[in-house]
Amino acid sequence: MSNFFRSLIALAIVGLWSSTMALAVYAPEPQSGGRFFKSKGTKSAEEYRYLGRTGLRPEDYYDSPGLTYEGVRLKPYVGYSGDWDTNVFLTERDRSQDYINRLNWGTDVEVPLDAQKHLLYGGVHSESEWFAKNSSENHTDWVFQGGGQFNFNNFSLDLHEEFRDTVDRSNSELTARTERYENYLDGVLTIPFGQMFSETEVSHYNLEFDDEANQVFDRYELRISPRIGVNVGDRTQALVEYQLTNINYNKIEDRNGDAHQISLGLRGFLGQGDLVTYQVWGGWQVRNYDSDLRDDFTGPVWRADIEYRRSEISRFYASTKREPVESVTVNNSFITRTDLEVGWRRKLSERITGTLAGASAFHHYSNGRLDFLWEPKVGVDYLIPGRVGARLYTDYRWSARHSDADNQDYERSLLSFGIRAEV
Repeated sequence: MSNFFRSLIALAIVGLWSSTMALAVYAPEPQSGGRFFKSKGTKSAEEYRYLGRTGLRPEDYYDSPGLTYEGVRLKPYVGYSGDWDTNVFLTERDRSQDYINRLNWGTDVEVPLDAQKHLLYGGVHSESEWFAKNSSENHTDWVFQGGGQFNFNNFSLDLHEEFRDTVDRSNSELTARTERYENYLDGVLTIPFGQMFSETEVSHYNLEFDDEANQVFDRYELRISPRIGVNVGDRTQALVEYQLTNINYNKIEDRNGDAHQISLGLRGFLGQGDLVTYQVWGGWQVRNYDSDLRDDFTGPVWRADIEYRRSEISRFYASTKREPVESVTVNNSFITRTDLEVGWRRKLSERITGTLAGASAFHHYSNGRLDFLWEPKVGVDYLIPGRVGARLYTDYRWSARHSDADNQDYERSLLSFGIRAEV
């Protein structure tokens, strides 16, 4: 099949699934969805964090009742999947095919307080992979999370912390599985006063590699994002946001720097019955490094997403963003990423749901390198009858990267099937 026709297929297949190219060692985005999106996430359909379910897509679970005792709810789950991967190491040549066994398990706990006015939550999650041929790639990832949502008469406060011991990789730079530790702490304070309100978000992201060769990229990013907004009726909010990000590397001080960003935003509901949820942010960022030998960034940034729930059985969403992010290569300071995801998920019957998915990305490195990535996907899942929320699923995805750098192109097909259950 020619690259031209593959490109057409990639643009034609759309859906709810998050692209693997979005997984990386990039600091999480600001959480600026307000009351129009769950957990203030900027990616409404991905639900970056949802009561300890960080990283899980909505179709990966059902809102099962869990086990409840004196108001405390425990929600354990377990799942298995098998993947046939045609390019395990994402190489341009000499591709290695393999069958991968994957076991997921974990539990979430939710503790409501003061007649459910406040909520504490936590979770532990594990994922293990076993390769049929490439056993050296076998690994187990761990995620530990905790947080709370506190609603007082004069303000509300959301807190969330997550620790990851992971080898998860990115299709943008880390095509190899690289062990690292990530810690993310985020807090959002919202204070209403009349028709106006303020949101102040403070987040801290820390990255540490296990391999000594990669420890030169260990860093933290401290971000402060104050916002002032006004309610335009009951369905729309207009905001202005200033964002300061301090970037600090442990071993290469010339990569330390600061980013200043100012943005205007609009978010709310559209349509009769509030069927459409949206937010649009546009602004300008100046990203300066301490060393004059490194390239700085000055330019436009944006983030936007829209979700259309036509009915209980059908959901469509689209999101886009443009932002500079730190690179994990020696000869690059940052990557300017322009990403697009669009999607559709629909119930085909009472128990069968189909997903069409697509994502593309254009990455411009500070040294001039250009990458284009895309990933279409199609899937279907079947909800098994019974009290336990269990489902069978299968999906197919095709991933590719075309780069003007030598030996950086790859293509991959991934066929998956599995079962997941939670109490």
